[in-house]
Amino acid sequence: MPLEDILERISQEAEARKRTILEKASEEAKLRLQKIEEEVNKESVRLLERRRREVEAEIQRKIAEAKLQSRHEIGKVKSEAIELLKQRLAGLFLDEIEKSYEEWCEKIILHYVQSGDEEVWMFPQEAERLGQKFLERVNKKMNYRLRFGGILDAPNERGFVLKNGGMSVNVAFSTILDDFLKRNEGFIVKTLFQGVSQ
Repeated sequence: MPLEDILERISQEAEARKRTILEKASEEAKLRLQKIEEEVNKESVRLLERRRREVEAEIQRKIAEAKLQSRHEIGKVKSEAIELLKQRLAGLFLDEIEKSYEEWCEKIILHYVQSGDEEVWMFPQEAERLGQKFLERVNKKMNYRLRFGGILDAPNERGFVLKNGGMSVNVAFSTILDDFLKRNEGFIVKTLFQGVSQ
């Protein structure tokens, strides 16, 4: 075999090996590229899903904050409305008492007296307007032994405090009104705020 044929054959074999190596390298590169693309896609999906969950969590947090803020505002409005109602009821209550002052005071005392032997302490206005003579009339009418205990030091308060054997019963007009509001709070709130949800 001549040298040229040998060289030609070596060249062809080298070319064939080169093609085989290049084809293998190209196949490996394609497989690696395909694998990388799959990993990139998986990572993209994972990152998008994670970001979606983060965004959903942030939206839920903002919705919860908005609801809480709304409840706070509704609660604030309700408290202000109830306080205004309380002030107006106190005014109406005192107006009603003033219409038949002594009769009202007698009813209040009789409602809270337990033994008929209590000391009756009066707030300044009641002491000035009623005094001991009022108690004498109640005692005579009901056959009680109520005693005038003195004047309480609360010029802005109205009503009485009944004392007997170390126990005191606060019969201040504001206390009576507060008790009424507490007993009827559910009804008052329901009536005032029908249709307003928290």
